Amino acid sequence: MLQSPAKETLYGGARGGGKTDGGIIWTGIPAIHNKHKKFRGLVVRETSASLADWVDRAEEVYCATGARLTLSPTPTFTWPWGSKIYTGHLKDQRSLGKYLGREFQRITIEELTQLESEDLYLKLLASVRSSIKGLRAKLLATTNPGGKGHHWVKRRFVDPIAPNTLFHERGSKLSRIFIPSTIEDNPHLMENDPEYIEILNNLPRKLREAWKNGNWDILEGSYFTEFSRTNNVCKPFVIPSTWAIYRAIDWGFYPDPAVCLWFAVSPDRTRRKIVLFRERHWIRTTPANVAKDILFISENDHQMRYTVADPSMWAGKNGVSDAERMMEAGLPIIQADNTRIPGWIRVHELLQANTKIFDSDGVLIRKAPQLKIFDTCTKTINSIAYAQHSDKDPMDVADFKLDHWLDAVRYFAMGRASAGKDKARLEGPLSLKMIKSRGTMDLRKSGVI
Repeated sequence: MLQSPAKETLYGGARGGGKTDGGIIWTGIPAIHNKHKKFRGLVVRETSASLADWVDRAEEVYCATGARLTLSPTPTFTWPWGSKIYTGHLKDQRSLGKYLGREFQRITIEELTQLESEDLYLKLLASVRSSIKGLRAKLLATTNPGGKGHHWVKRRFVDPIAPNTLFHERGSKLSRIFIPSTIEDNPHLMENDPEYIEILNNLPRKLREAWKNGNWDILEGSYFTEFSRTNNVCKPFVIPSTWAIYRAIDWGFYPDPAVCLWFAVSPDRTRRKIVLFRERHWIRTTPANVAKDILFISENDHQMRYTVADPSMWAGKNGVSDAERMMEAGLPIIQADNTRIPGWIRVHELLQANTKIFDSDGVLIRKAPQLKIFDTCTKTINSIAYAQHSDKDPMDVADFKLDHWLDAVRYFAMGRASAGKDKARLEGPLSLKMIKSRGTMDLRKSGVI
């Protein structure tokens, strides 16, 4: 971590890995070893109490090298040759705001997942710059899995590439890296407090995986605990022409997106396989244009059965409904069942590894889930992995940015109860509601209304 060449470094994962002490050393290197008189560092912690703890530990190191600590207005370390390290905490946004826009050659953010969104992080990152020749500006963040910002931190640092590997966004010179740490990386703690690892070993399974092993895929409060990227995600393959195709749409315009998912279902009812093989989303796109895009994308899909859509699309109190607009554009849709709790139970059932797989001799080989997801459907995968229990109703899923993809999965799941229900769904366009809707569209086209 101390030698990381990246512009942005995330260090951590498990508890007890020496993140705080490592951050103290990393932040102080330009002041202690290089003695840059114009060096300015910034350390940010979640609360004033946690900041006070950091200051106490940093004082032992920095003041032994000649620094002087002043506590007002915020704790600041100053060296005789001019180097300074400022501190701030996230609970006082106004206090932190005075540092935004200033130049800092090194910024350290402790417990990064306490930042609920990327916005403040990106503002702090914009302050990481250097006008000092020979001193490159860098940012270090430390954290454990979990917390309000778990999802965006994981998406930014953990998901893009393997640990300890330098990553560049396409077309960007900026680099970042995730360096994992475990308690075994901290020999001082292992020697001085050998009982601590026993405490970690006795935690509940999910918490133990996150705190001891630094597992970012294990979330306390995760809704779909049966979901596994190993079992539920697969590499893309050619969908057989005999498989039935279904679509599910969750509607949005802005800032919420419109989402469409494509599912393929095998004809073998004894070993029914379902594959989510395609996802698309649109922002600021009209219902008619979304419908045209869906039809174009589906041009080569065989055995298209039906498309279930967000029931809110049928609301047309102030004019023509979004559902009518889609159907006018040539996309037949039927109203999805929007029941939430039973819908999530159906999704649970699709994700569970309860389908028995036998060999040619009838011997059980393994159990597999009904639903597989192509690894190209990244937003749907993350929407399932990141879903949390609602604080208001533990049986429900809490609202979050990716829930539109998850809602579309639920619409599909509620429409897949049985073959008999498939038949009923296929007869949907002949329902009284659909006949009335088509009659209204015909009258509108003829100029009668």
